[in-house]
Amino acid sequence: MGQSLGGIYIRDFAARYPTMISGLVFVDSSVPFMDRHGVPLPTAPQWLLQTALSTGIAYWALRLEYPRAPAVAIEDTCFTNLNTAAAELANFDRSSAEVERTRSFGSLPILILSHDPALDLHDRPELRRIMLKADAMQPELLKLSTRSRRIIVRGSGHAIQFFRPRLLAQQVALFIHQIRDSAPPSAHVPRS
Repeated sequence: MGQSLGGIYIRDFAARYPTMISGLVFVDSSVPFMDRHGVPLPTAPQWLLQTALSTGIAYWALRLEYPRAPAVAIEDTCFTNLNTAAAELANFDRSSAEVERTRSFGSLPILILSHDPALDLHDRPELRRIMLKADAMQPELLKLSTRSRRIIVRGSGHAIQFFRPRLLAQQVALFIHQIRDSAPPSAHVPRS
């Protein structure tokens, strides 16, 4: 499962190690070179990011943006993900080039959860424009497998895990259950 940039990485992993994958879950995932199609990547100078993290500004900004998100999830995002994400964004074109060549995973089960394109963002027209462009690229992920399914998560922005965590957990659990019931036994032999 990969959210946002994580979708690029799970796609790469699945292409490199197909026998280790039983299914993929894309959570409002990035698609290769989306920045070249009107979806700008968020960027901030490293010093500004460090200042926001060390002063607690990043934590409170995320709490305001996602008031229903659990505090522990916000803390994890601040201290585990933001620095890493900044470095990953700097290499987005390189990562995009690596996964762009993966065109199909055959019949590998794929679940795609996407933000709500009808989300009320009347007070943020630029963000609405960006989200609509990102939404228009999500169907590209459907083409990766003959067993792809997309769910548009009503009432959710980009961070589905913050907007609709219960729905995300339910859909992923159902997806895993469906894979286990219909997939042949794994060829992997555990080591003793």
